[in-house]
Amino acid sequence: MVVRDLTKKIVVPLVGDAAKTAGQCLTSPICDEPMAEWALDDIMVGGADINPSSLWETFEFIPNDASWEFWPNGAVSDDICGNVGGLMAWTNQQLDGTANTITTMPLIVSRGYVLQFMIVVGCGLSEEDRCASDSPVLLEYSTDPQYRQWEPVLSECLPADENSIDCQPYHYHRQSQFSADDYGTWTKVSLRLPDKVISSMTQFRWTQLTSDLQLTPLWAIDDVYVGEACDDNLCGGHGHCGEGGSCVCDDGYTGDRCEPMVNKVFNYLREGFETGASITKWSHVRGGAIGLGCGSLRPYGQGKSLYFNGCGVREVRTVELDTTMASKMMFVLQIGSRSQTSTCNINLNSPRAPNKAVVLQYSNNNGIDWYLIKSHDPAEFMRPQRVSYNIPQPARTRATVFRWWQPEHDGTGHDQWAIDNVELVLPRRHQVLGRRMK
Repeated sequence: MVVRDLTKKIVVPLVGDAAKTAGQCLTSPICDEPMAEWALDDIMVGGADINPSSLWETFEFIPNDASWEFWPNGAVSDDICGNVGGLMAWTNQQLDGTANTITTMPLIVSRGYVLQFMIVVGCGLSEEDRCASDSPVLLEYSTDPQYRQWEPVLSECLPADENSIDCQPYHYHRQSQFSADDYGTWTKVSLRLPDKVISSMTQFRWTQLTSDLQLTPLWAIDDVYVGEACDDNLCGGHGHCGEGGSCVCDDGYTGDRCEPMVNKVFNYLREGFETGASITKWSHVRGGAIGLGCGSLRPYGQGKSLYFNGCGVREVRTVELDTTMASKMMFVLQIGSRSQTSTCNINLNSPRAPNKAVVLQYSNNNGIDWYLIKSHDPAEFMRPQRVSYNIPQPARTRATVFRWWQPEHDGTGHDQWAIDNVELVLPRRHQVLGRRMK
């Protein structure tokens, strides 16, 4: 049997005699004539109900009913995946196929708003289990509380989606979903909210569909903020917008824009990967390792390279670099090979083949916003090529991150790529001032 909830919130403006009559019908027998059964609840006489225009939640206690509509299967915890303190978690021990969800109450969302939160999905899983997980946490919104049509906060925007109405040209990013492969440790997420979510009745929800056959990965969120951006650079990616709209900086950063307490940013980078990928030069290496899977990238490279053949995310990011004096970024790149070997191949017979490109991007706020320098078509890089790009003027800052990222691939053993001899080039007159990274 299907039970439908037909309860509706009805707001009727009462003017003149109508107001008097309504009052009499609620208080006197003049409306006692036989009619169909009906009921009223939550009667309010007065002004409009105004939704809040911001949200700040640390989950130190049970969520406030004024901020959160419901959170099935979730519970407040004080220690999940190494995060000590209040947080909301779904340990996913049920096998009933229900959704693990947390939904905000309606909010007034205006242009220039941001959404920030901490999230972890499937901590402690092996690499194989992370890649095999098909139960991501989706971040969605609705601007109609009556019909609840949920859509992704961020739509997928990749090279194959350039004509999508939801995508800005050359701004490549994934849909707003969070998987164990990419969020296996606590990660701060900061999103500039697109115009499509602007309304006076916007709700957000984080939701994960469970399975009745196997347990889905646990997940948890913390420190949720919805409101005006703290500053135009979102705390430089080293803090979050706290209550009152000011930056709360991470350890080691300070000030209104969360700048480093000490100058620890290098302005020089040269890497041949012969001895590994040093953490003093690279902040993230995902899906890649030092190897010879695509050969030595001759004639422009020699020896080992940084080779990508992982099952999930494939990307490498530099640490923050001072690029105010830099002129170019140079490197050697190969994507697949003409010989189509088992360790270096590329399948271009797909409508989504453009997403197998390796894109070079930069960020001025530690990875919150990514801007394209160049997308490398696999068909043009099946042999090693040495490329050089001028550093765009907006990328010349004291804290710029570069990343090489392959948005899509067919899994381990497919669509491999490699880079070598990466160099951030300084004009000759500044090279003596470059602080070389050991």
